Amino acid sequence: MVLQMCSNTAASVCMPSGRRQLQLADFPQSSTGNRRARLSALPCRAMPRESSSVETFRSPFRRAALHAALAAAFGFGGLCVRSVRAEGRSGAAQTSRLSIEQRDAAAAELYGLCTKEGLRPSGSGWTKSEKAQAETLVDALSNANLPWRRSDLVGTWKVAYLQGDLDRRIPFPDLPFNESYQVFGESSVVNIGEILGPSLAVRVSGVLAEEDPQDLVSPKRFRANINSGTLDIGQGSLQVPLPITGLGIFDGVYLDDRLRIGLNLNGTGARVVQVKIAP
Repeated sequence: MVLQMCSNTAASVCMPSGRRQLQLADFPQSSTGNRRARLSALPCRAMPRESSSVETFRSPFRRAALHAALAAAFGFGGLCVRSVRAEGRSGAAQTSRLSIEQRDAAAAELYGLCTKEGLRPSGSGWTKSEKAQAETLVDALSNANLPWRRSDLVGTWKVAYLQGDLDRRIPFPDLPFNESYQVFGESSVVNIGEILGPSLAVRVSGVLAEEDPQDLVSPKRFRANINSGTLDIGQGSLQVPLPITGLGIFDGVYLDDRLRIGLNLNGTGARVVQVKIAP
């Protein structure tokens, strides 16, 4: 993300250790005249270095430090945000990135929210503050341009949170017992949407391909050529073929060994947050 000052006024960031004013001098002048901010310039000393688990966020003091840093870096407090993808990852365009500690902390907090009992991907059950918290964390991780480790993608993922609507060929009721999954192989993808829980579900399968196998930094572009579909009855004991084909294009914008964020490009444009439930 390239951050540009919207005005000449300083942006204030309230940190647990006191109040620090971000001045224009905090944003180094580039050859093109833009001023860029890096998260490393923000006073995040309250963030722990030794742990990335959800335990980290039981302290409101540390949680406030993370949120203040993310808010300042991703569009709050008098800053406006413009997204730039670096050409060739080594060209003139550079991106501000989360530090390792901030990345792990944000991912751990988002994972904790997404696995909290009673919260549905559609937003049902979420409080206003929880949803705002999730939106900030999703934005931060999605725009961090982090390394992409393709081995982490393989496995079964459950949809846990949505920014927008899922792209579906058939309407799936958002019932409390319905779930949506994606199963990724090295070169395959299976989408599963439950209609009446696991007893009645739609399954579509296809071939998965990376647009650029040499590109190992998010966002990572994929194409899914869907070539078959079935209506699964009785947890797959009976499968009725469905005429489902098509091309899906999406970006992987964040990935670790238990949390994934994808961006649907040729469907609804939704960001989908998933948690891994099986390798």
